[in-house]
Amino acid sequence: MSSATDMDGDGIDDAADNCETIFNPIRPLDNGMQADSDSDGIGDACDPCPLGGDANPATCIAVDPNDRDRDGVPNDADNCPSVPNPMQEDMDEDDKGDACDACPTVANPDAMACPALATTVYAVRMGTHPAETEVTVRGLVITALASNGFYAQQAMGTDDYAGVDFSGIFVFTSSAPTNSVGEQVDVTGTVADFFGLAQLATPSITSRGMPGVPAATVVPPADIATSGARASALQSVLVRVESVTVAETGLPGRRLPRRRSLLIGDDIFALDPPASVGNSFSFIQGPLNFGFMNTRIQPRNAMDFGSSTLRVSPGTIALAPSATVEVTVILPMPAAAGGASVSIALAPAGLLTGPASISVAAGATVGMATYTASGSEGTGMLTASFGGDDVIVPVTVAVRLPFRSCSSPNTSKAAARTTRPSRSATSARVRSTSAHASSESTRTPRPRRRRP
Repeated sequence: MSSATDMDGDGIDDAADNCETIFNPIRPLDNGMQADSDSDGIGDACDPCPLGGDANPATCIAVDPNDRDRDGVPNDADNCPSVPNPMQEDMDEDDKGDACDACPTVANPDAMACPALATTVYAVRMGTHPAETEVTVRGLVITALASNGFYAQQAMGTDDYAGVDFSGIFVFTSSAPTNSVGEQVDVTGTVADFFGLAQLATPSITSRGMPGVPAATVVPPADIATSGARASALQSVLVRVESVTVAETGLPGRRLPRRRSLLIGDDIFALDPPASVGNSFSFIQGPLNFGFMNTRIQPRNAMDFGSSTLRVSPGTIALAPSATVEVTVILPMPAAAGGASVSIALAPAGLLTGPASISVAAGATVGMATYTASGSEGTGMLTASFGGDDVIVPVTVAVRLPFRSCSSPNTSKAAARTTRPSRSATSARVRSTSAHASSESTRTPRPRRRRP
């Protein structure tokens, strides 16, 4: 509304107004000043030559309000009224000129957003597309599920497959994923990065069948240790290291290693009882995660560990009367043809009831069976025996269960086991011929983004 000091009512006092009698308020696009394109002190709204030439009429650059981009095409017929394009090119025929169309080869008429950019996981991993770019990647196979997403890599045999290096990606779903390991999917999502871990976020996922999980890529530990030669290339790829031995426990879980080390995480699966100094593994496998400035393998289950001696999980059994517990045995080698049988002895009789042995299928290393607690309280032990190894697991049946320490009293006659503190506070380092690996607690991180 006009006033004695603001004749045109544009909110700017006449003394400071560059068009005193013509309404020309400061707009958001004017960077806090009234529009004055040629900076001559006369506002564009009242300047007969707003683009220059005021002093010489022969050089005055006039503006046709019906052709504001001055390309010779009237505004109401111009497919880019604010961007000069006299030829009016429009490859996708969506009535948006190529000069002002964010996706000139794909139709997005009116206010429709551009569709996701079709690309490959290799292009995403190599940084071809900047953060926040929406992309579609096809032919990924899911290799592991985390609490907030899944690891996937380009499936062999698909059109886009170009080798294992840079074929892996973490798909951040923010909550527990509903897809399955071994499922092939197409993913449309936003390119994101969380402290060096490449991700696709806010995904839309289309299932393409269940081709199964590819074999893990066998690699020397040093190559995928932090800053290793292939640590970046194999990020989020299913990898496997062989012949490693626990060398040290009790390391702070978040501390940077004193030397280049490969860490073994427990975000997806925690080995119970945990590895102790002297424990050897013929292999450890899982997707290669990156976080907190270190690479780490994330084993998915007991089958991702190749133990050198018989192992039994859980390392301590504590349950309420009449409750059940699943006992897992891990053999030091794949079962022979016809399978293998791990003998189970329970004492005292009746404290737990269940099979007297746990079967392991031919070629497998892991077997499971369910045991039921007595209706009465008591303590005792479960002893598993195989190939000269005897593993003793303490058993407690009680209405009020004692606090369960993460240190395990699980003992073996074949290999003495020491204990470690809580997995959330410590890690262990294991060694091989050419590298060191560590077992460390971590959580798969969430991207810092404006969404979930």
